Parts: sequence; structure tokens; C-alpha cells
Amino acid sequence: MNPSKNIRLRAWLAPAVSLACMAIGALSPLPAAAQETKKMEDTVPIGERLTRDGRVAVYGIFFDSEKASIKAESSPVIAEIAEILNKSPDMEIAIVGHTDATGPHEHNLDLSKMRANAVVNAIVNNHGIKRARLYPAGAGFLQPVAPNNTEEGRALNRRVELIQMKSITGDAAPNRVVEDAKKMLKAMSDYLASQNAISFSYDAVLEVVTTEDQKLALASSGDVTLNRPDKLRATRSGGFADFEMVFDGEALTIAGKNVNRFTKIPVPGSIDNLMEVMHTVYDRPLPAADLLSSDAYGQLTGNITDVKDLGSGVINGVECDHLAFRTEGTDWQIWIAQGNQPYPCKYVIASKTMERQPQYSISIREWKTGWQVGSDDFAFTNATNAEQIAPEEIKDKLSELPANFQAGAAAAGDGVVTGAKDILKKMSDYMAAQGAISFGFDAVLEVVTTEEQKLSLASSGSVTLNRPDKIHVTRSGGFADVEMIFDGDTMTLAGKNANLFTQFKIPGSLDNLFDEMRTKYDRPLPAADLLSGNSYEKLVMDVTDVKDLGSGVINGVECDYLAFRTEDVDWQIWVAQGDRPYPCKYVVTSKAVDRQPQYSISVRDWKTGNDAMASEFAFKNTTNAMQIDPADLKAKMSELPANFKQGN
Repeated sequence: MNPSKNIRLRAWLAPAVSLACMAIGALSPLPAAAQETKKMEDTVPIGERLTRDGRVAVYGIFFDSEKASIKAESSPVIAEIAEILNKSPDMEIAIVGHTDATGPHEHNLDLSKMRANAVVNAIVNNHGIKRARLYPAGAGFLQPVAPNNTEEGRALNRRVELIQMKSITGDAAPNRVVEDAKKMLKAMSDYLASQNAISFSYDAVLEVVTTEDQKLALASSGDVTLNRPDKLRATRSGGFADFEMVFDGEALTIAGKNVNRFTKIPVPGSIDNLMEVMHTVYDRPLPAADLLSSDAYGQLTGNITDVKDLGSGVINGVECDHLAFRTEGTDWQIWIAQGNQPYPCKYVIASKTMERQPQYSISIREWKTGWQVGSDDFAFTNATNAEQIAPEEIKDKLSELPANFQAGAAAAGDGVVTGAKDILKKMSDYMAAQGAISFGFDAVLEVVTTEEQKLSLASSGSVTLNRPDKIHVTRSGGFADVEMIFDGDTMTLAGKNANLFTQFKIPGSLDNLFDEMRTKYDRPLPAADLLSGNSYEKLVMDVTDVKDLGSGVINGVECDYLAFRTEDVDWQIWVAQGDRPYPCKYVVTSKAVDRQPQYSISVRDWKTGNDAMASEFAFKNTTNAMQIDPADLKAKMSELPANFKQGN
């Protein structure tokens, strides 16, 4: 990411449906019986039905057999759809379709994606509609409207649907979209309450703000095991502390392993009562406490003033529904796993009453329930002969933060400068020495609405690199599904969701590619600042302040935690300790933009040399994607929907 790039959200999108499970399939004219079935509804114009119901099935778009070529007799329907869009210039629609159950699912899925994009291309190229207003998708035969055991039923299933996409603005949000968002949250709450045994690992970040107005992130990782109604064990390491909490239904034990102390607090009753007491009496909330109560929905929706459904995002490779909520004092976001296990993948809460509005976030991985959860006696064992202290001494003797940090808007914090640049230089030299590298990543791009609400666009992907001149990058989620391939001469950028690609000549090294993509095309590659041949020089340029903040834990990896400042940006980096000092996390904050949005990338599955994943570094157009001119890149392959804007 270009750290100085101003990022701002003018408006935002609430998709009416998850596009990941939709398709357009082999379409053919309806048999007589099916035509009679649809005859009455077909007398109502498409536009009227779309306005009335928010979606409409269309049976008049036909393709050549086993191809994505639209037949000429489809032109009137294509023109009618374009006319609807011309009459409603703010309307955005999903081009959704469905196949019957004939043939292999994967074949129908691929073909459906190609045909969905063919419909979009016809509307754009023949009628001048902006591509950003159309959302193609494909998923085969997953949503039948009739049995597939008759020809008439199969013909009804081979349909195209148009679904109207809604932009939401505060109190003007359509009630239907708000209710759908709340239903997703309620489904998550009900699912969680029904699980008697739960375990998961997590990665958490607590933001603090120094008196120099520098926002720092204290990163930690841990595990939670819960047995309802009254048993819980939680661990957390990193972020200046190493804690274990054990609740047996009668008392909570909190052990500070780094200081070798513990305390025992009588809290008889349920997990719900425990969470309430720890939050209100001891100001020591448990990890993900808001999500683990027996009525998470009731806990979360109290005093809600605004609701947004922001479509999908990808957290740790899991496709999620992304929802955002506002109250008087906080803004919070949640990503809920799609499918039959709607667990919370990520939760972010921002305090609006504190300076710089610091956030707490928790990302969940390795989710398990029922028999998958390992056994636990939920008993505390004092194996290190730790000193027992009184509960009222928690704040002084088992503090979450060092004395020179305070959560929120306080905080002194002169970090130790000595050695910080040496750690960064060691990382840079290690990275430059690796001929082959591969890793997975999870990225978050923050944007700010005109209502001063900060939202996070989450994505996941992978990078494979061979020095000096080969790289292959994928990224999905955050409204885009992108692949980038560089072979030393040509850069190919493919937008899989739009079924478009472009190519441009950039002969030379990876360093030259990174510079060209950032400065000429405004498309920085993920972690480009860290992957260059001399990342140290690029990173420390114009640095005005350096802090060595000790250690932090990222994805379970112990890291050295460093923070740097320049005139325009603050940035933080976590470098793995040991003989493989790779970057585990990198966060850039733009100080020139209101609300100071951040870009962050977390690295996982780090591999080098012969262990690095293989790649051909060659683009294969397997979906018959349409090639566009590089000059059309911004207009036709935007990273954000049309109603998301970058700028002042």
C-alpha cells in the first residue's frame, strides 16, 4: 500500500444477497408447460417486478450450447435491462443465474461464471452502462425453484435473476436490509447459544494512544475453551502480558505467568454472570465476552442507532457476512462465517468517546464445537509456585499494560530506540537473501464514511515470489477477486469477479515492478514495501521517530514489535524472533486523512527455498476473460464498488 494515499468512503453498499453462491447456467427456451406456468407473471414488465420485489427471474437470455456466446434473440431482453438501468441511474443490480442439475457441478459452475460475465459485457458494451453497477456471479444448480426430475422443472431452474442492490444511508436504510442484517446476527447468537462446548484460537489487537498522539497496537494470541453453563479457560500471550484465566463455576483464577502471580475471585454462577462481574467490577473483560454469552444478540444490539450490511469479506480464508453497527458511544463491526456454522470470525469495536478512537479487535481461527473440543477439567494448577495476591491488587500487580501505557486517550510511552533499526535491518537482509518465498496473508483496508464511521474491508490471499523477477499474487474478499502474475517482462492483472484482465510491459526486476505498480498504476502489491531487495532503505526513509516496544504475538508467533513515525504516516511492524526474521504483521496509518485510516497485512504460512509453493508465473485465460486496455484499469477493474471512493 502507498502509505500516503488518502482513503475516504463517500457511500457504501449493502448487497441484498451473497454473490458467492449464485450462478447463471445453460439457458434454453421454456417448454410449453413451463411457459404456461410463467405466463401470468411474464405479463408484468421486468422493471416493475424488480421495483416491486427487489428481484426478478428472466427467461429470455439464450446461449450457444456449452459456450458463453449470447444468441441474437436475447437482444430485446438485454436492451430492456439496460433501459431499466438508464431510467434509474443510481441502481445497481446483481446478474444472477441458475442451472439445472444436469452435468457436473464444477463444469456448470465455470460455465455459469463465463455466461454471467457475458451478460454484463453485453449490457456494458452494447448499451453504455457502467460496469461498476453490475455484479456477475455463478454457482451452478444450488438454488432450484422446481424439481430437476422433469424437463419442465429443469427449464424453470435454468433462469437469470436480476437482484436490486441497495445503497444504505443512515436512517434512510431500507427496513428490509436492516432486518436482514439483524437476522444474520440473531442466527449467529442462536448458533453460539446452542453449542454446549466451544473452543477456538484467537489473535487480538488492543490499540493505545500515546501522549504524542501515536496510535500503537498491542498484539496477542490465545485460546478459549468453554463448556456451558459454567466452565471456561482462556489464555493470552503477547501484548506485554502472559495470562491464564480458569473458571470452574465457583471461582475465577487469573494467573499472570510473566510475573508469576495469581488471584482467585469468588464468582459463583454461570458464564454470563462471570462476564458481567469481570467487566463491571474488575474492569477485566474476557476475550470475546460479548460474543460468548447465552444471548449475544441482546448484548450486542442494545442502543443500536444504525445498521449496515456490507456484503462479504474474507477472514483467515473463511467467507463471511460483514455487518457494521453504531451506538452513541461505539462503532462496531462483525464478520460472521457463511454456511451452517455461523460463528464470529472477527469482531472490531471502536470507542468514539476517546481521543483518536482506539479499537479492540479479535480474529477467531480453528473453530471447534461439540465432540471436536478437547477435554478439560477447568482446574487451576499452581505448577510454578506462583504468589497469590488479593483480588483488589489486580490492577497494580497483574496489569494488562506497562506503567507507561494506558488504554484509550492517555499514555506516556518513550519506547526503547536502541536496537530497533538493527532488528529491521536483519529482517531486510534475510528477506533479500531468499531466492524463493511464499506465504498466505490477511489484509484489512480501512475506509471512513461521510458519517465519520470507520469500516474495514477484509481480504485474504497468497504470494509466491522467485527473485529477481517473478511473482504470483491472489487476493479475494473486500469486494474484489484479483490475480496478479509477473514473468519478468509482462504484468497480468486479472479481475476474476469481473472476468476481465489487462497486461502491460514492465521488463525488469521485482523492485522495478513494485515502483511502477504503485506510482504509475496506483495498484501496490500486497506487502510490496517488505518484499523489495532493500526493504530497510525504503522503510526508514524520512523516519522521524523509532520505538522498540518489546514483543508481541502474531498468529501464535513471538515477534519483536517496532513502531516508526514519518511526517505523513505512522507504521508498525512485528518481526519474527529467531533465525527466520520475517515480517509477521505490518500496519500503516495515514495521518493526513480524517480519522487516520489504516492498512494492515498479517502474514501466515511463511515458506522459503525448496519449501516455497511452486508457481508457473504464467497467466492462463481459462474463463475466456475479456482483455481490456491498461488505460481502462481504474474504470473497469476497480478495487471498490462505484460508490466507494478514494480521495480527500
